[in-house]
Amino acid sequence: TADSASLKSNTVVSLLSDGEGGLWVGTNRGLDHYHPESGVFEHLRMPGNNPRITQVYRLSNGTLFVSTSGFGGYVVNADGTLTLKQDYGIDNQDGYYKGIYEDSKGRIWKCGFGPDFVMNDGNRKQVFHSLVGDVVSIIERSGDLFVVGMYGLMSFSDGKMTVADVDLSLLAGKNVLFSSARVDAANNIY
Repeated sequence: TADSASLKSNTVVSLLSDGEGGLWVGTNRGLDHYHPESGVFEHLRMPGNNPRITQVYRLSNGTLFVSTSGFGGYVVNADGTLTLKQDYGIDNQDGYYKGIYEDSKGRIWKCGFGPDFVMNDGNRKQVFHSLVGDVVSIIERSGDLFVVGMYGLMSFSDGKMTVADVDLSLLAGKNVLFSSARVDAANNIY
């Protein structure tokens, strides 16, 4: 059995506070939950051979969602068990979840490995194709939604339900590769 005083792996990919002083830790060998009162890491049982966790994310309804590399996306239940969630994904991506995001309208966005990504608004799923490489993140700024690809940025149009390339000509020839993006308090995108 794994040592409860340490992580399953030293390669940490994603961290998320549990809101009660503890910490969810996604590693390249599965999911751990740190309990500070006991100093113990609870190693959650995952399918397969403890898959690489790509993201730990909390939806607005409090649901904890865990994305994996090749084993699908999971909801962590109150008892610590996991439930596979197929309804957010793209059927042809063999369980690869790079990340899942929820926008201010409650839509769920799933990014897999490759240029396709999915929006699920509860009534339908719509697949989009990235113009700027694999999608690494989806962010909002002042109500506008942006899709961050490895090679650039796209804006999402609610009215047309389309994505369009954002002009980043100031980066032309700079060999820039995006791995993530964030919006700061001043509404700047980094």
